[in-house]
Amino acid sequence: MNNLTIFKYNTSNPQNGVIELDLTNKELLIFENAFSRESEGKPDKKVSFSEVLNSNLLLDEIKVRIDSNDYKELLFILEKTFNSNEKLEGNKLFSFQALKRYPLPNLRILIGVGFCVLLISLYISSIYIIPFILEGSVSISQKSGVVVATMENIRPLLPIFLFCSLTLLIGLYLIIFNFKKIPLKGNFYIGTELGLYTFNEKTIIFYDWKSFNGNFRIFQNFNTIILEYVDPKESDVDTTNPNLIQEMMIIDIPNFEHNWKIIKRNIRPD
Repeated sequence: MNNLTIFKYNTSNPQNGVIELDLTNKELLIFENAFSRESEGKPDKKVSFSEVLNSNLLLDEIKVRIDSNDYKELLFILEKTFNSNEKLEGNKLFSFQALKRYPLPNLRILIGVGFCVLLISLYISSIYIIPFILEGSVSISQKSGVVVATMENIRPLLPIFLFCSLTLLIGLYLIIFNFKKIPLKGNFYIGTELGLYTFNEKTIIFYDWKSFNGNFRIFQNFNTIILEYVDPKESDVDTTNPNLIQEMMIIDIPNFEHNWKIIKRNIRPD
């Protein structure tokens, strides 16, 4: 593939020029005005990604020229592609970061389960453990009859104490762990005419559009889609083979109608 991946960022004022990212050669191109970009095609300044990332002066210069959201995207792409061996190719059709990493309905269910487990723990504790703490003894019904747990004989209360402690920890874990997941953003996605690039914390993965079989599920209330694909490492395989098909969930897509229209057009070219 010989196509260059060019990301073009128009400045807030056309007189401030155009900033482009050449992701194939890992260079940032600055055109001092939009007219020179269209007529000559030669940048007024060409800087490597490493120079940009190591220069606060350059970053500040870029920041004041372009929209704040464009600047965040530009900085993200610089950082992710700088140390990556993956060369991005093809002209950009769209780019976005999924607004959620985990499905919100699933998190709500897990948090709800956590609250239920927590309530069970607290309810049993209120019957046995709290009276024991306050009064120094509590009656416990067993198969052999009623046993009284006291400070001198705490053994009958131990199974209940262990159960309540375990359910308390499980309930708190489910609530806190899943609450922390709610604000987390998902992967970053870049679509070119050649395929789809996904960025996570560690890697960049390329999916040729031919890897997708055209089947999808859409959850429009949550701006979420699930796409069927075959592992991009596989080549010349049958994308309809159920044993090879995997699913990609993209959760809470910004500007949903626009981005989904482009994705759908590429996974179903006919």
